[in-house]
Amino acid sequence: MVEGTGIHPRWAKDHAGMAADTNRHPRRRAALAASFIPAGSRILDLGCGAMPLREHLPEGCSYTPSDIWKRHPDIVPADLNKGEFPDGEWDVIAMLGVAAYLETPSLVLRTARERAPMLILSTSLWPILTDRSVRHAEARGQVNFWRRPDLTSLLRRTGWTVEKQTPVRRPRSWLMQETMFVCK
Repeated sequence: MVEGTGIHPRWAKDHAGMAADTNRHPRRRAALAASFIPAGSRILDLGCGAMPLREHLPEGCSYTPSDIWKRHPDIVPADLNKGEFPDGEWDVIAMLGVAAYLETPSLVLRTARERAPMLILSTSLWPILTDRSVRHAEARGQVNFWRRPDLTSLLRRTGWTVEKQTPVRRPRSWLMQETMFVCK
């Protein structure tokens, strides 16, 4: 953590420059998430990063981006690990690539349930954990290492029903698979 902030160095590095992120994976993940969002929805994008979801939303959607850093004037700053959550109600909350970094995921998921009837969450699932894979993920700030049954149980305990699960992309490794969950 960056001393006195509760922020992992991964997010502290060049946070201002992340708005110009050209990594294609977040854009592909955002396009997949947007395919589940009904037209005209009010969207809260938690951990929005460079806001790739906004580019792919169906017509008529309103978009509220939120992240730990205010990289863009539209971003509502909120540190989920400090219990902060944007005020308001939405039709859909997106948490793309965020849940693995949450220190209290059950609190965030319960709060999301109170604020929206639909959740789109993507995260890495770990069918097999090795010391090496855990060290690698922890070095990037990850604190949660779920197997599919563990995450679906957490979602159920926090009020969500998983309606769909789909891989985000072809697995790079047999150790981990990023999966998107559509919940209501």
